[in-house]
Amino acid sequence: MPKKKAKKSLKPAKISKQAAPKKERISPVRYLKQVGLELKKVAWPGRQEVIVSTIIVIVVVLILSAITFVLDISFTKLLTSVSSAIGKGKG
Repeated sequence: MPKKKAKKSLKPAKISKQAAPKKERISPVRYLKQVGLELKKVAWPGRQEVIVSTIIVIVVVLILSAITFVLDISFTKLLTSVSSAIGKGKG
């Protein structure tokens, strides 16, 4: 005879009722000083990198705008011709 496997309990795990330790509140002045220190650690892009990135963004926006414009005009003409053909067919 095969042995029966014990069923696993589907009860949720117990959650600890201990409260998380409260964080210390800091003054706005100390907070701003810490923000300033963190901003000094940031690796800011150079002027040339910003210019190149800006040009890339502008070119991509212009290309996508042109594609959207062409699609808009195409669908407008298509729907206008279909609706006028449907309108003529009923009369």
